Amino acid sequence: MYSLYDIINGLTTDSPTMVDKPTLLSRFANLLGWTPSYHLFPGKEVDFANIHLVVEHGLENTAILTFLKTPYSLLTNENRNFLLNISYNNLVDWHIHVEKDKITYVYNRLNSSKNVIDEFYFKRDDYDQLRSEAFDKIIGRKPNPNIPALDDALINTVSYWKRSISSELEKEDINEPLSSLFNSIMFVRAVEDNLRRYNKEESVSRILSWAWNELKTNADVGISEIIELALNTLGSYDFPDYLVDFDQLRKLKSLSKQSISYLIGDFYDNKHASLYHYDFSIISMHALSRIYERYVSLLKVEADYQLFLFPSFKNLAKEEINKAFGSIYTPQYIARFFAQYLKQHLTPTEFKRIKIAEPAVGSGIFLRSLLEIKCDPRQEGITDEEIVNAFEDLLGIDVDPNATKATELSLALLQLVLVNTFPKTLNIQTKESIEYFSENQELNGTFDVVISNPPFIPISSQSEAMKERINKLMDDLGVGRTDTYIAFLKISIDLLKPGGYGLFVLPHSFLASSSGAKLRQFITENCSIKCLVDLSAIEVFENTGIYVILLIIQKNSKQHFLSQYTTVVKCRDFVGKALVSAINEREEETDFYSVYNVDSEHFHSKQWFILPSSEIKIQQKLKKFPELKEFVEITQGFVTGNDEVFLFAKAEIPPGEEAIFVPYLRDKEINSFNFDKEISIYLFYPFLGNKKIEESEMSQLFPKTWDYLNKYKEKLSSNKSLRGGTWWKPLWPRSPEKMMRSKIVTPHLTITPKFAIDLEGKFAVSHSPFLIPKSKNVSGDDLLLYLVGILNSAPCYWYISNHSHKYNHGYNRLEVSTLKSTPIPDPSLVPSSLMNKLLNLVKERSQTSTFQGRELERKINSIVAELYGLNQEDQSVLGIQ
Repeated sequence: MYSLYDIINGLTTDSPTMVDKPTLLSRFANLLGWTPSYHLFPGKEVDFANIHLVVEHGLENTAILTFLKTPYSLLTNENRNFLLNISYNNLVDWHIHVEKDKITYVYNRLNSSKNVIDEFYFKRDDYDQLRSEAFDKIIGRKPNPNIPALDDALINTVSYWKRSISSELEKEDINEPLSSLFNSIMFVRAVEDNLRRYNKEESVSRILSWAWNELKTNADVGISEIIELALNTLGSYDFPDYLVDFDQLRKLKSLSKQSISYLIGDFYDNKHASLYHYDFSIISMHALSRIYERYVSLLKVEADYQLFLFPSFKNLAKEEINKAFGSIYTPQYIARFFAQYLKQHLTPTEFKRIKIAEPAVGSGIFLRSLLEIKCDPRQEGITDEEIVNAFEDLLGIDVDPNATKATELSLALLQLVLVNTFPKTLNIQTKESIEYFSENQELNGTFDVVISNPPFIPISSQSEAMKERINKLMDDLGVGRTDTYIAFLKISIDLLKPGGYGLFVLPHSFLASSSGAKLRQFITENCSIKCLVDLSAIEVFENTGIYVILLIIQKNSKQHFLSQYTTVVKCRDFVGKALVSAINEREEETDFYSVYNVDSEHFHSKQWFILPSSEIKIQQKLKKFPELKEFVEITQGFVTGNDEVFLFAKAEIPPGEEAIFVPYLRDKEINSFNFDKEISIYLFYPFLGNKKIEESEMSQLFPKTWDYLNKYKEKLSSNKSLRGGTWWKPLWPRSPEKMMRSKIVTPHLTITPKFAIDLEGKFAVSHSPFLIPKSKNVSGDDLLLYLVGILNSAPCYWYISNHSHKYNHGYNRLEVSTLKSTPIPDPSLVPSSLMNKLLNLVKERSQTSTFQGRELERKINSIVAELYGLNQEDQSVLGIQ
């Protein structure tokens, strides 16, 4: 058995050993707590480095450990930069250099002499400084970078040239030729760097620049001829036709020679990080999938019915668009989590043989991440033939041709670096997925794995043809307004073999949406829910307002033992570590995340909810109480159909006609327990008492308002939502007996509880829910006061928050259905002394500001906790002091 001394000695010298260096790497990682991702053999740095190990910490924080034969302090600046270029082009910020008795931590995105963050010497039998825990401490000292990351640099380059070429050529159909251009350049660069890195072709150097110099005197030369000459010169490979689209390249024929020259140079020299150069032999190994997520977003062409999970940006010639696209992509850690979960839960033989489908392939990040692990050459017994077969046993579909072309290139380059050949064909097709799979139902039940981040196209953005296809596909599983991601989820389940795995990124709203109710039931009846991850507290897709869950299911099978429990993750931070615990089914409770197992029966309810284990028992206690709908009627406020016409500033109301206007209480004016009394906006409200006003009365009794409305008759009459209604009235004004009475109001979107009482029934509310009493056991005003105390309390709002859809910036979207099912202690069973105490506290709190009411809220929380039967431990979990 090798000791750590023997392992480190074998990795940092040329001394002969009984085992090879990759085996020594594995032993090094196991003994010192590192999580290896893959290793790289040295190329031209072989004179001073033995081997490189890429490690990960929680799927997020990665580093490269280079085992040096020459001390780092003795390396020339050129050699140091050569090493850092390896980590930089792998999209890894940390480069750790290990010597025989020393470890040096370098942060490669700091362009200064201070990029060495720390260094430690270690002695034989004292290797604590080499343990992964030591790196955890170094990560906390991460400096502010002054060099952009590789993906930022490359995407900035692509964005610049997309805008520059679009402006120069002034063509409308430029997007697909540009996609072919960038694909072709990166393809040539990857082949060139792959040859040069391993000294297979010493003469290969800046092949595109060479081809340009050879052809630039030809007046008719264009970028297509340059690419063709470069490929012919790199003739060591049989290049498949699908990798370069010369027909599209020829559409760029009129690009100026100056632009061609600068364009080519920008894909060699990283002008955004001059310390490094692009090395596509490294980029193609693992970083390319991450880059392509952003690249495809940048080049996406939206069909008229497409509104994907990310915002659509159409005029990409504008400078500011580039920054917006920079953050809208699937993080690599999600793709890696799915891939590693499968590897952990399948036998090695099953994992090698999985047949994979991705019905919304995008840039191919999921397919590629799976293939990177499935075809890892470090695996024992894997052959080149098995690797080639793995690339054949997949199917990717996307409606965007830029996406499918990028996926083909990404996968082809991965096979190149793995076995030095290209796939002869790849089953990546440019099709609309719902139509494609509906027409090819023989594919159902033929895939071991279906993995997807499906497009989110709300019904309002779907074409009539799309709606029809979805309705036909969903059949009796469709409910109400079916978004496309629900249809994609149904397709994916159909594609799975019995025992097959489905892995999905879904909107958080799927857990409770009415449109997904029947599909959730279908899943629980036909699949085992293996893992459910709530990332709604994490900005997975930054600045989009999209909050997601990760769902892993296994289709029912008589041959496969399906577990009776589900691994649940509720994550607030440290996503990577939480996901590693989920992969290993290791229950863990920290201040930042909870990982725990629940009985699968937990998901046989109408809605699915994800709670930390400490909160599940609290929910069980609350669920024993009657629902809010037993005591109040809950509905939504008015909808005008045209706020611009029907909402008035107070000063704009015609004098003498105030009777048909009511004050409008906007969401931002509603606070916890009370609301702003100074209202400046009014609603045109065509009622006198409880009686609707007829048209003849309007013209006679309110002539000024009537004249005003007639100015907008054409505009109001064109409103399709009226459906035969009266043109001059708000679309849904809500009757006075419903809205203009004592009620509880709340904003539609809240972060903290904001329930207030309109006891006089003077105010109208729009869209947001309001509650009117129907219980006969308690007087109306007392019931409203009681319920305001309950709804604003920590226990009740905790329940509401955990059962609400998540919205932009972490807001809870309060829906009528959610409020209806909220459990409430029955007011008729509350002892009179306790009821009076609570009502007095609520009245007092309603008269105070939020800041002054903290102590009153604490007392209200204490009483409500008692009514719910929560003990001190429960209250501590909910933060009730």
